[in-house]
Amino acid sequence: MGQHAACIIRRRSMPILPPRRGRELEGGGSPFDSRPESGASKRYGLTLRTSHPTLRSLTRILGGAMPNPPLRIGIVGASVNRGWGWRSHIPAILGLPECELTAICTAHQETADEAAKATGAKHAFADYRQMVAHSDIEAVAIAVRVPWHREIALAAMAAGKHVYCEWPLGVNPGEVAEMTAAAKAAGVCAMPGMQGRVAPWVLYFRELIEQGYVGRLLTVNARLTMGHPYQRAGIAWAAQRAGGNHILTIQTAHMVDIVSFACGGLTTVSSVDSTMVPQWTLPSGETTAVDAPDQASIRGTLGNGATVSAHFAYVPHHGAGWRLEAYGDQGTLVATSPGPAMVMPNRIQGGTAGDKALQDRPIPESFSTVPATVPYDSSAYHVAHMYQRLAAAVREGTPLDPSFESAMELYRLVDTLERSSQQGGAVLPVSG
Repeated sequence: MGQHAACIIRRRSMPILPPRRGRELEGGGSPFDSRPESGASKRYGLTLRTSHPTLRSLTRILGGAMPNPPLRIGIVGASVNRGWGWRSHIPAILGLPECELTAICTAHQETADEAAKATGAKHAFADYRQMVAHSDIEAVAIAVRVPWHREIALAAMAAGKHVYCEWPLGVNPGEVAEMTAAAKAAGVCAMPGMQGRVAPWVLYFRELIEQGYVGRLLTVNARLTMGHPYQRAGIAWAAQRAGGNHILTIQTAHMVDIVSFACGGLTTVSSVDSTMVPQWTLPSGETTAVDAPDQASIRGTLGNGATVSAHFAYVPHHGAGWRLEAYGDQGTLVATSPGPAMVMPNRIQGGTAGDKALQDRPIPESFSTVPATVPYDSSAYHVAHMYQRLAAAVREGTPLDPSFESAMELYRLVDTLERSSQQGGAVLPVSG
């Protein structure tokens, strides 16, 4: 792979972000800015800028402990207006006082410079190896195509950097196992992009199940249908199953992980996946053969004995979105959103035996810890919760969850789904 290949990502539409507020005042100005936080600072509309010399001097005089400095992050894959890194990671990092966007790496120096200027990042690189070696960088975020994840992550961890690597972590379980072992050997915090596990709606849904809102859980239904732009420029790279970037490894993996995490853990599964659109027509008029699956039907059993039925599909136009239903002997819970559950906010409704109909169950504010600078209805919202956990693990030593070990468990589940499909939908146990 050429030195720039790992930084190529697809074009998306997003306005250029302004520089992070207060960054131009670093070392001077006021020790406060107007970015709201949760808790007391949210109530008063102030955020302490821990790097400000006045605040540091005051803290020393009063004998108190300094708040943790922000985690200095370099991201690989964040060209202006292009892809998931720009749309989700950049706003998440810029919106958190716990994090600092220190560097950006893209395919070319001019695009890296453009992104750094737009965001206020201190450094711009066109070679990820130079970025991971830089002393200003503490953590590396990887938001490029799946085949390049392993190489970048291994280089970052070998350099002693903490890592946030997008999901799918690798193209196969072998790569994920290698990356997980490398993280353990390096003694760094390594987090996979499994943001469904930190989504406030998922945590609330899980709590309601655990507290017995539905009583004894009997059955769970889940489905996601997404309108898939088969004619989109640049989509050809996702046409092949071997690339590790298709509905089974991405949407199905995320959704099944949410179901398993929120509802009790899958113990057996049966799966059938298929490719219903075997040829894509590209904007150039050329066609490309497709063997990546675009549909997956799953049945399973949870550890509590409840049954699971799930269906995930790309459709040519106007997908109906996401719906999760949990039925128990005392009640019902339903979560819905117009898009993927790990990306979009969800509406939760519930009803018990005495209710005439399902009622909205607003998600308590306590489940969200990010400030208002990260929009609730953006794809950065759940990602920001992930960065908060990474920063806490690095600065405070809190257990990292999810971790690369969590990703290894999910890959075993995805591998079991693929093996089941290859065996005609055989019922297989989910290995731990």
